[in-house]
Amino acid sequence: MSPRMKASWCHPIPRSQLSPNENLKKWLTEIHDPAEGHSKGEKNSPEYQKAQRRWEYALENFAAIIIDSLEVDYVDAKMKAIFRKKYSEDHGMIWEEEELVL
Repeated sequence: MSPRMKASWCHPIPRSQLSPNENLKKWLTEIHDPAEGHSKGEKNSPEYQKAQRRWEYALENFAAIIIDSLEVDYVDAKMKAIFRKKYSEDHGMIWEEEELVL
């Protein structure tokens, strides 16, 4: 994932209220894995330690969600006659399309 996406894991929870003194300009815009680009000798430096703490905080807030759809009900309400289709997956990984009436 991009460094910008990783930085978003350090931001406040979406839809949470911002405090009056919240400075959005101080939010991280990118996070990189500190192990990349640092030699073994640099791992004791304050810059590396700070980058490592940010990296660990970002990873603590990361979650992956996998959605495996077996059926999709598609409705296009923009047309005069509302258009609707149902897509179903059989066990052979083949999707079947069915036109429906509302």
